[in-house]
Amino acid sequence: YFPQVINGPGIKTGIIINNPGVKADSGVLSLKDNQGNPWNSNLTLKNPNGDVPILLINGEYRFNRIPAGGVLKFETDGAGSVKVGHGKVVYDNVDSAATASAMFDLGNSTFSAYGVPASFKYNTVVEKGIDRTSGVAFSNFNDKDINLLLRLLDSNGNQFSITNFTLRKGEQKARLLEEIFNVPVNFQGSLHATTKDGEFSMLGLGLINPDRLYALPGSPTAYDLVSKVTFEALDVVNLN
Repeated sequence: YFPQVINGPGIKTGIIINNPGVKADSGVLSLKDNQGNPWNSNLTLKNPNGDVPILLINGEYRFNRIPAGGVLKFETDGAGSVKVGHGKVVYDNVDSAATASAMFDLGNSTFSAYGVPASFKYNTVVEKGIDRTSGVAFSNFNDKDINLLLRLLDSNGNQFSITNFTLRKGEQKARLLEEIFNVPVNFQGSLHATTKDGEFSMLGLGLINPDRLYALPGSPTAYDLVSKVTFEALDVVNLN
């Protein structure tokens, strides 16, 4: 899954599929805009022998073959007004070894982020300073709304704040840390998202003023307050 895809004047997103397996694979690339509608902008299949225009049908493109050891690279066209969305790749082989990554070309900077699995829980490192802040992109590819519980922890693992966050069906949302929580300058910690409604994906992004972006570390795991309390209680018992 790609919780963030962006396109616009001088802005492109590349999606790279790498097959390190010993057999060929195939599959479907699906893209939606941030409202859950099929992505309707053009894509290009990058090729050393010449780029190939890609026609998306209902926001999807079937790639019929990626050879063992092969690589496919798709790229948005960098035209039109700024457009944000999200995507996923589904492979035909159940035991597929293929992986996918996104590469963001923002004109004055480039960074990449691995594709992530869908999960009922996620976390990412976050920070806010004088010249930088963090953002989070959330992706819901389900055909139903999901409600997330967002928990912000400080660098000592203490709960700083908590809130609810709704993703409509097919929706993508990207928010700055300060748009979700009231955080002070010089804050460091982590954001944890959990739900029981359906799997989602999430990507943490760092922003250095005015417009330099980078990916933040995260994983499909989340802090469990109940478990922490239980383990701390056990530690107290063991010390006594």
